[in-house]
Amino acid sequence: MVKINPKKTMIILLALTVLITTGTIALIIFSQGELGQKGALVKESAIKVKKSENRGRKLEQIKKQLDKIKDVKVDIKKMTSNEEKNIYQEDIINTIKDLAQKSGLALISINFNDVENNGGVKTASLNLSFKSRMNYSNLMNFIALTESSLLRMQITNLSITNIDGEQNKGVVNVSNIQLKVYLK
Repeated sequence: MVKINPKKTMIILLALTVLITTGTIALIIFSQGELGQKGALVKESAIKVKKSENRGRKLEQIKKQLDKIKDVKVDIKKMTSNEEKNIYQEDIINTIKDLAQKSGLALISINFNDVENNGGVKTASLNLSFKSRMNYSNLMNFIALTESSLLRMQITNLSITNIDGEQNKGVVNVSNIQLKVYLK
C-alpha cells in the first residue's frame, strides 16, 4: 500500500485544481471562437434570406405588371373582328353601348353594313341611331371617347341640327352617326 502524506496530497490536489482550471479556461476560449464563427455564418445566412425575399417580392411585382400587359393584349384582340366569322361583333356592340352610356346618350340601334378590305386593312361600316334630341356636350363627350377607345373607329358621317328656343339651349338633333371600325 502506498502511503501518502498530507504534503503530497496537498500538491496533488493543487496540481489537479490547476489542471482543471486550465482545461476549463481553454474550453471556454475554444467555445467562444466556435460560437463567433457560427454566429457569423448565421448572420450571413440571414442576409442571404433577406436578399432572396426582396428578389421574390420584385419578381411578384414584375409578374403582376406582366399580367396587366397580358390582359390589355387580350382586350385588344377582343376589340378586333374576324371578317368571316364576325365573332367580335358582340364586343364592338358592347363597346359602343358602353361609350354611349358613359356619355349620357340614348342609343337606339346599331346596324352593321359591309366589311371592306382595302389593301389589307379591313373595315366595317356601322350606322348608330340615337334618340334624336341630345345634349351637345354629351355628343362631344361621345366623340372624344370614340377617339380614345382601344377599338379603332372613325366617324364618317354626322348630321347635327340646332333646336331653336330658349328652353332648348345646348340641345341638338342628331339623326344618326356613321362609323368605320378598323378590324383585324
